[in-house]
Amino acid sequence: MRKTDIMNDNTLKAKGEWAQYHVVTAKDAPPFCPVRWHEEAEALRVLEGEGALYADGVKYPLKKGDCAVILPFVMHSIEGNGNFCFEAIIIDVRAAGEREEKVRSQAHLLNGGGKSALCRGMDEAFDDIKCALINARPLSATPLLQQMCDLPAAEGCSARQLHAVRQAAAFISEHYRSRITVKDVAAACGYSEFYTMKLFARCTGSSCVDYLNNVRLTAAAAALCTGGKIADAARDAGFNNISYFNKQFKRLFGKTPGQYRNVKKAQQP
Repeated sequence: MRKTDIMNDNTLKAKGEWAQYHVVTAKDAPPFCPVRWHEEAEALRVLEGEGALYADGVKYPLKKGDCAVILPFVMHSIEGNGNFCFEAIIIDVRAAGEREEKVRSQAHLLNGGGKSALCRGMDEAFDDIKCALINARPLSATPLLQQMCDLPAAEGCSARQLHAVRQAAAFISEHYRSRITVKDVAAACGYSEFYTMKLFARCTGSSCVDYLNNVRLTAAAAALCTGGKIADAARDAGFNNISYFNKQFKRLFGKTPGQYRNVKKAQQP
């Protein structure tokens, strides 16, 4: 089962054959996570704070106690305030369906059926899988997957629009080290600059420029973690103006590049 940008070995609390249970605190979550889509389904429940889930062009505000599901292959991102904390179950739908032949939702979900959404009345099914994972007991996917399958459709972006945003995000991830502009991103997804900016913000909760900067800053931060020079990290990540880089770095990470490098160095064994 794959790991996401937010959920990893640090957040993993329990796992079974086809499911994992994670708890993500504000400390665990990086300040920026790129949009993503994957074969697994996710069910999450907010423990503290407020945030938002962006899924296929629909924004779902989140507060304490809210449950939401992210279906396979749905393009999504999540953001939260300073104390935002949530628990999540990641489900390998294919493996779960193979173990339980009566789960009619497997093919439906893997073929893109349904829509991600806030889900009322999911707590019991969520807690059943959570407790089974924690206590290493046999577990059933049927109740939770059935609720996912029965979600009402939401008015999100069209398949063509979502494909364009995925192309834009992929283009940025591939070319962020180069001197690219919104015009270049728009050309990659086949829309005008104005429409690209509007569509990208709707689907990701971030402007193209901010998203590009955050991808670059994340790459620079990774270089600083290895003790790299600040100027080299900035240049290699695509920044040509060191003053602008310093300002943007502090905006995202809350520290100057030098402070960030020193903290990471002190944390190393």
